[in-house]
Amino acid sequence: MQTLKFSNLILAFLLELMALLILSYWGFVYTPLPFMIGIGATILFIVIWAKWCAPKATHRLEGNALLCLKSLLLSIPVLCLVLLNQLFFALIFALLILLHLSLSSYFKTV
Repeated sequence: MQTLKFSNLILAFLLELMALLILSYWGFVYTPLPFMIGIGATILFIVIWAKWCAPKATHRLEGNALLCLKSLLLSIPVLCLVLLNQLFFALIFALLILLHLSLSSYFKTV
């Protein structure tokens, strides 16, 4: 069981990194103001995550509020992938988010 819990933590970290990469790529490729939106969206994601979602955040949310915020934040890159017409990768990313949040809820790490 500890192996599954540790694997979920690794999955969470990889999802966060991929979310940052997808947001940056979307901002630079898809939008009319690539530098401003590419950097701005990524920084905004980092600030929100660090303030309320990170394990050592100063104002970390608990329970359902944390689950909802994580769901919202991690679903934004899925929308970006859909806008980039990368439907297969959007589906895979969404399924990995669902797996991570389900395991987090099961292990009560949300």
